[in-house]
Amino acid sequence: MISAALQNLLIDKILKIIIKKQINVTGYVIKYSTNKKYYGYNTKQIKKNIYNFKKLSSNKKYYFKVRAYIKQDGKKIYGKWSKSKKVRVK
Repeated sequence: MISAALQNLLIDKILKIIIKKQINVTGYVIKYSTNKKYYGYNTKQIKKNIYNFKKLSSNKKYYFKVRAYIKQDGKKIYGKWSKSKKVRVK
């Protein structure tokens, strides 16, 4: 079973996302949007379990989800999306 969960969201001048580390995972996909239902969302594929967002608009709410993936036989196998987290960027 492939799963991932957002561990922490720390706000400073940058938004730092820490994902609970999973064993035997190739990478993670972060989905984020300013809309609660993720209309017009963006994604980031990362290899490590930490990512810093630097160009987010201030005074807005952002919603984040994450999922892990494994590369097997040249194909990516994705896990389920984590629960959504809401963050207000100051």
